[in-house]
Amino acid sequence: MKDEKIDRLLRSAARAREETAATMPFGFDTRVVALWRATAQRTNGVTSLVRRVAVLSAAVIIISTPARRCVVGSGDYHIYNRCGP
Repeated sequence: MKDEKIDRLLRSAARAREETAATMPFGFDTRVVALWRATAQRTNGVTSLVRRVAVLSAAVIIISTPARRCVVGSGDYHIYNRCGP
């Protein structure tokens, strides 16, 4: 009995035709992005300025750290090491 049900299921699965995947209509993704941008909250100028200053500060720190390691000593007497090979 079980084998008959499994055989019947496999036969009907073999006869079934493959369905094509549904695709988005032309321009749908553009409309979704435009709607999302229109409803997004606008940040004020201060938030944008603070974010830019933070990113710029982080970049300056990252770039200047290797340069600081080339200078050894303190006060007026600095010994400049050759950084690199």
